[in-house]
Amino acid sequence: MRARRLPALLALALATVVLVPAAALGDADPASDILPSTDVFLPYSPPVDAKVKQQLEGLVAAAKKDPTQGTAFKVAVIASPQDLGAIPLLGKPQQYAEFLYQEIKTFVDGEAATLLVVMPGKPGAGVAGNLATPQVKRAMATVSFPTHATPTQLAQGAMATMAQIAKINGRQLPSAPGSGGGGSSGTVIIVIVVAVAIALAGIALIIRGRRGPPAPATGAA
Repeated sequence: MRARRLPALLALALATVVLVPAAALGDADPASDILPSTDVFLPYSPPVDAKVKQQLEGLVAAAKKDPTQGTAFKVAVIASPQDLGAIPLLGKPQQYAEFLYQEIKTFVDGEAATLLVVMPGKPGAGVAGNLATPQVKRAMATVSFPTHATPTQLAQGAMATMAQIAKINGRQLPSAPGSGGGGSSGTVIIVIVVAVAIALAGIALIIRGRRGPPAPATGAA
């Protein structure tokens, strides 16, 4: 009987050894699980607006394509304690950035990436890695977001903060697909066309008013 139960007990013990550390790791620090395999960590709930998510991921991907600029980023958007798991560093983005960078450093050294963390409040940003110069860290200490900033607002702020970090280091971020460059121009053109159409319609009414009502039609008796 004991011989028959031994394999089952061994299987149970093995499953416990494999599953418990994985669960513990995920509960401790979600971003450290996500960022080794991708470049952006976003809150699970509420989710970031789909368009803003696409813009942020597009900007990070575009910045990564030019190694001469050295603007590869990994970004962690932290909106609530839930996004930190068991790490009690909400409101302390610089401390969390340094902690998280040590957790994922093995996965970013090859790309010389810069880790950016954004959170509600002031300071609202922390940075570690390639472009984390003393000047950049001082600038991050002045970044602020509303106390109740939504994940979408924080993601939008992350894009502006990335550009600020690059600029301080004498670098330039490329335009991200769908980041608003072409879309903004298109919106301006539409507004201009509508305004011109309204203006032309107004001019036509003025001219018609000056001419007076049209003369009655005359026909043969």
